[in-house]
Amino acid sequence: MLQPTLLLVEIILVGVTGYLLWMVRRTLTEAQKDAAELIAAAQTKTAGVDPVSLKMAQDVSVLLNDLQRTAGTVQADWVKRRQTMQSTLARAEAIEERLRDLLAQADSAPAPPAVAAATAPPVAEATLADGLQQFRQYLLHAGSPEKTVTRRMGHVTGFAAWWGGHRYEQVSLTRLGAESVEAYLNHLRNRNYQPGTINRKAKAIWAFRNWLNNICLAETPVAFILPSASAGEPQQPEATVANRRRMVQQLARQGVDHREIAAQTGLEQEAVRILLTIGRNDNGLQV
Repeated sequence: MLQPTLLLVEIILVGVTGYLLWMVRRTLTEAQKDAAELIAAAQTKTAGVDPVSLKMAQDVSVLLNDLQRTAGTVQADWVKRRQTMQSTLARAEAIEERLRDLLAQADSAPAPPAVAAATAPPVAEATLADGLQQFRQYLLHAGSPEKTVTRRMGHVTGFAAWWGGHRYEQVSLTRLGAESVEAYLNHLRNRNYQPGTINRKAKAIWAFRNWLNNICLAETPVAFILPSASAGEPQQPEATVANRRRMVQQLARQGVDHREIAAQTGLEQEAVRILLTIGRNDNGLQV
């Protein structure tokens, strides 16, 4: 759209320039003719002619000749420019015709077949029931006695039923906030539970929260969590984990800090902290 407009403007300018050149050339021709007549008349009158006037007439004649030559040069340049413009217009029309042919071919070409997007098979979302089962296995692998694990899981399951509702087993597994645990403990206090009972439940629930947020749902789980063995793969001996737990507790009793314990046992610091929390629960109040 812009190119035809520019070409139209150029055509108008060339036309105006040609007209002005024609007018200038016409004026110069008439002026030259008048000057020639004056010079001829001056030459016929030898008596009483002013030399200054004669010299002025000759200068005017020379000037008119120069102007006429300049006008001829400008006219030749204008003709050349007009020819160039005509050639450019012809090329532009050819390009426009070619573009129209290409657009017509593109419109008539069949559309490529749509490629069906590959859909990944749905991945089963972990539920709260899965989390409870994994936490139970975690406690057993950590070396807690079966009866202690059963009592602790009873406390955690009661909290899960309050937290997730009647269908808590189907609730998606998400991170557990500290405010939820505190709200449940306040709920127990409002129902006049004994402080010792609330304390035992709190220890179990806080241990579950630490495991859920820092191991199960952590972006980089701690190294202590043991994967369940697949078919044909031997389970890790229970004594190995128990020995590691006793080593952690022994180093803690010697006053070694969590970072040094983690370095000596090859565990993550969070796993060391959870093991020590579980050990204090087993050696203190029975949960």
